[in-house]
Amino acid sequence: MNIFGKSVPFYKMQGCGNDFVVIDNREIGVPESVMDMWAQKICSRAFGVYADGLFFLENSDDPALDYRWHFYNSDGSRAEMCGNASRCAGKLAHAIELAPAEHTFGTDAGPIKAQVLLEGPNRGRVKVQLTPPVGTETNIKIDIDNQPMTIHFADTGVPHVVVFVDDIEALDIMDLGPKIRYHDHFAPAGTNVNFAQVKDENTMLLRTYERGVEAETYACGTGAAAAQLIANKLGLTDDYADLTTTGNEVLTIFLEDGNIFLQGAAELTFKGDLFLEPLDLKADGIPSLTQDCVGCGWCCLTDPCMDSHRKYGYMRRCPDLFWDEDKSRYMCAMMLDPEIGEQVKKSQHAGQGCYAPRNSWREDVRNRDDDK
Repeated sequence: MNIFGKSVPFYKMQGCGNDFVVIDNREIGVPESVMDMWAQKICSRAFGVYADGLFFLENSDDPALDYRWHFYNSDGSRAEMCGNASRCAGKLAHAIELAPAEHTFGTDAGPIKAQVLLEGPNRGRVKVQLTPPVGTETNIKIDIDNQPMTIHFADTGVPHVVVFVDDIEALDIMDLGPKIRYHDHFAPAGTNVNFAQVKDENTMLLRTYERGVEAETYACGTGAAAAQLIANKLGLTDDYADLTTTGNEVLTIFLEDGNIFLQGAAELTFKGDLFLEPLDLKADGIPSLTQDCVGCGWCCLTDPCMDSHRKYGYMRRCPDLFWDEDKSRYMCAMMLDPEIGEQVKKSQHAGQGCYAPRNSWREDVRNRDDDK
């Protein structure tokens, strides 16, 4: 019984505590023009799913890519890249047979190579090759609260400041993070801010204030990459390092021949259906959600509506559903009733498209009453 209206399936994933809602957009077809609003609504705490970001997976026209994504932060801002989300994308794409275990997908930062590790001690983890870093600069001098500060910068898909500290636990990240994130030196786009404590040549601790989330997050893959890149450039670490994040997860960063590789966990935590009306999202412009009813009977034969239950009680098959031989489709007698028809049409969203546009019955409309 569907009393909540139209819905779309979704996945909830997390990479080292950085959590994301994922929508397989191949059949649903959410237009890019409304994706930012969907991110704001769906990632909202209490009224949505609550997440750090939302990304859509789609087929790509580029033969060099297995698929492409559209990534949005929880505030609706579009991001060029997200390291932790890229591992989630790679693992889910393989799981839903969108791509093989080793593949390449498109982002606004450029193509990303992903490998789902299927054997050995790192089985289940995902390794991604990030886009080449740009704009790397060390020992930048800025003033914060009229005090000089030395920071470093690298764009590892998105812009990152790196600040090395002696005691990462004592840091007030919600005070210092925004002051660097919005500093004039990085205007107008702003920057992510990472605070790193080097323990030895292969080990760091990391805390990240993320642009777009506007808070500390449990982990940031591209931030970890930037921290390792800068630390290595300053002679503080070797070509690989394990970075322990706020979420107490470990991200491994490899520097190989000028390339950056990020390896870490990516987990599917749950999946379900997003109901559009409670989220104040519209189906307008989404072909898969606005397909006309073809009278296949899927809704009424498998899950009668509340109007049917009120009239007849909880029955497996609604007595008011009938097969119209002339029209070769199922019809609803209640909707045709001159006294209650308009009310039933309104409550069942008649004329607003199919409840289940991806069900197989739509392609095989026939009288199913004699089916065993």
